[in-house]
Amino acid sequence: MISVRIEARHEDRAFLIASCPFGGECKWSIWKREASGAMWHWDGSIEAPTISPSINCHSCGQHFTVTSGVAE
Repeated sequence: MISVRIEARHEDRAFLIASCPFGGECKWSIWKREASGAMWHWDGSIEAPTISPSINCHSCGQHFTVTSGVAE
């Protein structure tokens, strides 16, 4: 199971931090605006975030979505 949390950086951007099944964590920059190019849209929720599009972690090989704070 992948757990995720949000680390706010500014009112319109943050880091999405996901637990890595190999130990440690993976981190991506996310934005509270429509995604453009190689970026992820964040709905602004710290407690139960939705991120789009899906995330493909090249470090650990996990591919998952985050909807209402749940990574699947």
